[in-house]
Amino acid sequence: MTVFRFLLSLSLLLSVSGYICYRPVRKICTRENGNSAVGTFWLEVNGTQSDIGVVSQVFPLDGMKLRYTTPDYDSPQHVAPRKQYITNLDASHMVITSEGQVVIFEQGELFYVEDLTGVGHISRSYKNQSRHSMFLIVDPDYDTGACINATQPAGSTKCP
Repeated sequence: MTVFRFLLSLSLLLSVSGYICYRPVRKICTRENGNSAVGTFWLEVNGTQSDIGVVSQVFPLDGMKLRYTTPDYDSPQHVAPRKQYITNLDASHMVITSEGQVVIFEQGELFYVEDLTGVGHISRSYKNQSRHSMFLIVDPDYDTGACINATQPAGSTKCP
């Protein structure tokens, strides 16, 4: 091994360190009265920092689905079929909760749905755009906490 490779390997080892930050994630959830609402929880990201950026831990999933919706997409009121993260890959979309809250989930935003019971929500295309979405299905026991707007954990770092 050359001195250069040794020093490069050593610098990579020294640059790798635990990096914990928290990312706010909006979620569609069910309140105690059965109404759907939008809350927020803070997702812990435990990653490793190196010269290629910060790479998170592996998040366990039960599966992944891809979906395409047309520009006229307008679903009737429904509950989520399962607990899952969703990312809109190429367009935003609108959700109307049973409390009447209108929310736009932006292109690229990671959000979470867990309103498996209750009144449910309505989903619509936004600005008449078609949309590709990715669904990341989690374990049915996955728990993000109460249906509230949680505050950032004390003393924590918000993810960039």
